[in-house]
Amino acid sequence: MTTKNEETYHSILLDDREPIQLAIEMEKYGHEVEIKRLKAGDFEGKTSIGEIKRGDDFFASIVDRRLINQAKKMHQTGKKRFLILAGNMSDERFRMKPVLGTMLEMVFQYEIAIIPVMNVEATIAYAIHSILTKVDGKKPYPVNYTQTRRYTTGLERNTNREMFRSIPGIGPKRAFAVESSEYNTMEKLVNASLEQLNSIPHIGKKSAQTIYEALRGIPPVVK
Repeated sequence: MTTKNEETYHSILLDDREPIQLAIEMEKYGHEVEIKRLKAGDFEGKTSIGEIKRGDDFFASIVDRRLINQAKKMHQTGKKRFLILAGNMSDERFRMKPVLGTMLEMVFQYEIAIIPVMNVEATIAYAIHSILTKVDGKKPYPVNYTQTRRYTTGLERNTNREMFRSIPGIGPKRAFAVESSEYNTMEKLVNASLEQLNSIPHIGKKSAQTIYEALRGIPPVVK
């Protein structure tokens, strides 16, 4: 008989100010989500805690020091700490000294790993899923992320492609190649072997290795 704990990857607390769509995306991975007001961070697992910043709110939180205050609160929990930065990493404002200074302060003083993803709830959910399954120390089961190749709207197609693009080793051209291959869902991609990834057109051995490792760990940390 399967117990409740065996049916889910991990329990996660999600701040009630986060979009409900994020909770829905997390549940697709089998996580048990509890929505409540959190004092520190936007999500919290057994041994991990993280803040999510999107677009202009990221820059505004640097100006008014909200981001550093959140970093201090997360640091005090003693849990492993993460910042999921959802948005355009090529934004000109990333070159500003205050932005770079704040990011360095978070990495070196508060030991917060910074994870860049596309500003789509599905990619944010995937980043949190990676953190939970890696940091909380449980062996992950095969991902049960149900998607079909036939899309009912252009938005669904774009969201799926953006989710692929958020994975290290996959850019716009490779995202289209993955979408057109037999590994065209997150479920199939996550469970693909290194050899199978290498068989996808436009993905060589080096990129296949990068993708394979990223899907089994945590996305790259900005140092």
